[in-house]
Amino acid sequence: MTDNGEQLLNLWFIPHHSELLIMFKHLPHADCIRALEHLCKVAAALHDIMQYLCAHSKLGSSQALLGSQKLEFVSADWGGTEGIGKRIESNAIAKHLLL
Repeated sequence: MTDNGEQLLNLWFIPHHSELLIMFKHLPHADCIRALEHLCKVAAALHDIMQYLCAHSKLGSSQALLGSQKLEFVSADWGGTEGIGKRIESNAIAKHLLL
């Protein structure tokens, strides 16, 4: 963020927590609050991106990305034999056995 907190200079720069305490101290109180709110919105967006990437990796993805198989794209049944589609199918079978 710029010194006045109105423009984003580098999305991927994450300041140290000690820098956050003094980042906008030269601004008037209302402007400081507005700048910190902008900073929080940027941090929240980065958090959402990271959560999405972590969730995608936990669901599983194509083994081709590791270079061991031919190039395949991630499908709705991520994870192959241990994917979510197989889990839903096994849960349905277990439910039918209980009935």
